[in-house]
Amino acid sequence: MIAGGFRLARFNAQLVGFNKDFFKGLPIPTSALTMATFILTFYENKTGYNEPESLFIIPLILVLSILMVSTIKYDTFPKVTPSGLMKKPWLIIAALTGIVLIIITSGKALFYMFVLYILFGIFRQGFQYFFRK
Repeated sequence: MIAGGFRLARFNAQLVGFNKDFFKGLPIPTSALTMATFILTFYENKTGYNEPESLFIIPLILVLSILMVSTIKYDTFPKVTPSGLMKKPWLIIAALTGIVLIIITSGKALFYMFVLYILFGIFRQGFQYFFRK
């Protein structure tokens, strides 16, 4: 919660001159949805968490908290308008593929989609860092 507070304070301080193409740091809703989908994916009503999955809860919370206050850039989602979608046409394909995967897996794929979004931001930042120098 403290990392979320810092993230929100930085976001509010950066509203002037804010570049709407990306967020600086992992957005709070993405972090919250990642945790929620982790619970929905791995929690079993009769047995709770299995041993391997329960070991990931605390590290996942810590990593998400650090990513919220980091300076890693994460793409914003375009407005659902023809011009907004034409800026990022690959997003339409990714969204349709994601919807199909969510339906096929009864929602279990949603957690992995959030993980891919998070990892994409991290790898892109690392790629830009190493190839800019």
